[in-house]
This record gives sequence, structure tokens and C-alpha cells, in this order.
Amino acid sequence: AELSVCTIEKAGGIINKMLHEGTLDSLGLVVVDEAHMICDPGRGYLLEIMLAKLLCRKQEIQVVCMSATVPNMHDLAKWLS
Repeated sequence: AELSVCTIEKAGGIINKMLHEGTLDSLGLVVVDEAHMICDPGRGYLLEIMLAKLLCRKQEIQVVCMSATVPNMHDLAKWLS
């Protein structure tokens, strides 16, 4: 098993590479720290795009989002369901 700890931008690049190579199905868990960054006007869209790519897969990938300050926790949880 591999583990990567990276920024939103790097994680998006890894997801894109895995999509291109057809290896995304080997991914089982993604942990997003500072999930409130999804509301950030400068970088939030990158996190949203990355999560959307994961959620659109046939194989279920577990996504764990952590944040002490996410303002719309219930909306985010519903979207990730």
C-alpha cells in the first residue's frame, strides 16, 4: 500500500495521472484535512474538482473530510454521500 501526503494541487495531479493511467480503481481511501478550503475562492475549486472526480467513479472510494471550521458541514456530507 502506498501513502501520499500532499497539497490540494499535488493530490489533483496524482488523481489526474491515475485517471490517465487507468489505476484510480486501486485507490481505496482519501483523507482531506482542512476541508473548509473548499470554500476558499482561490483554491477551493481545485479541491471540489478533485473530489468530484473521485465521486464519479464506479468503484466506491472512501473519502474522509476533516475540518474544525467548515461552515456547511451537512451540505458537504450530503454531496459526498
